[in-house]
Amino acid sequence: MKQFLTIFKFELKNLVKEKAFIAITIIFCLAAIVGLSIPRIIDMFKSGGTSEGEKSTMIISGFSDKTPNTIKESFKLALSDYDITFKDLSEEEINKCINDETYDCAVLITSDTNFKYIVKDLSIYDENSLIITELIKTKYRTETLMAMGLSEADALIVSSAPVECETVSLNVNVGDNYFSAYILSLLIMMCVMMYGSVIASKVASEKSSRAMEMLITSASPKNMMFAKIFAAMTSCIIQIALVGICLIVGYKLNYDYFKDNQLVQSIFSINISSWILLFVFFIMGFLIYSFLFGALGSLVSRTEDINVVVTPVMMVLMVVGYAVIFNAQNPTSTLMVVLSFLPVSSPMAMYVRINMGTVTNLEIAISIVLLFVTTILIGYLASIIYRLGTLLYGNAPKFKDIIKLLKNSKDNI
Repeated sequence: MKQFLTIFKFELKNLVKEKAFIAITIIFCLAAIVGLSIPRIIDMFKSGGTSEGEKSTMIISGFSDKTPNTIKESFKLALSDYDITFKDLSEEEINKCINDETYDCAVLITSDTNFKYIVKDLSIYDENSLIITELIKTKYRTETLMAMGLSEADALIVSSAPVECETVSLNVNVGDNYFSAYILSLLIMMCVMMYGSVIASKVASEKSSRAMEMLITSASPKNMMFAKIFAAMTSCIIQIALVGICLIVGYKLNYDYFKDNQLVQSIFSINISSWILLFVFFIMGFLIYSFLFGALGSLVSRTEDINVVVTPVMMVLMVVGYAVIFNAQNPTSTLMVVLSFLPVSSPMAMYVRINMGTVTNLEIAISIVLLFVTTILIGYLASIIYRLGTLLYGNAPKFKDIIKLLKNSKDNI
């Protein structure tokens, strides 16, 4: 254990001190804070587009004589960010006013239920057409009810009566959990791919520099492999934790901008039990693939040959990863059920099914047990391959050569 800890501390220290690790961590941390601050930044630019106290201007044309003044007031209230002028102009005159920047935008009511929203440059964040659509609906209903004999006040009350909806889910809100499951599954796949390649590259580089021959004389190959893998996993967790802290800080600072955003709320409202299960599946999923990457990295003598031996594992990871991601909307499908029990895919597939509320506690337990047993087995086989491969030089071996190595190692099998 002392030897393992010594190597572990050495490897972890080297990993976290690498420029690539520091740069990537800083970039992702800044991206987390800046990304969640985008609505605030946009709002700042919006408010900075006009002088303090100055509003954008809007002209509304096409109101009939029978339109009550209360409707006009409702337009002013709903579009309070604009200085509104009511004036009857033709479409050509309105276009000229917009091009001359006499007004910033215009609404031309062409019939009881039709209008044109005219603006010089339409912003992707411009929601005026949606607001005006609802206002035109209220206007039409009010005028129709008044024509039927209702008073202006009663007609306005009926036409603008709010409709309230309360959605109650007796189990789990699949819609809210879908995006969080999708993002976190993608995170698991990306972390394993990135750090798995790092592990394989480090092992291969030690062999190419002949440092491996000296290392194995003073340390057990098993301790060397496991220490490297656990150091990589720890550095990955540190990196995720730092980015996670920045995400929380960014979310808290900009909470007012996201309190009505279901996607963001679903990610930041994951319960503690889901986080614990995610951690369990992440650890074992990371270890399974890292054991394979470490073992395969020991079989090559040159870093140029890394891609040759790790490509099959990378392909398996990508296939099962994207299969889970693209089928996350249908967690009860046969494919997702099968993937949630296969150890190579269960870290992602089972977590998706858990988030979607389509899995029993027994299924979770079976999946974890299968994953744990497979992790131990692959770790054991990987340690044998690593020990045999550290002194194997030459061309990258084929799959049948790896099998022969295992068969010839009678003392380990």
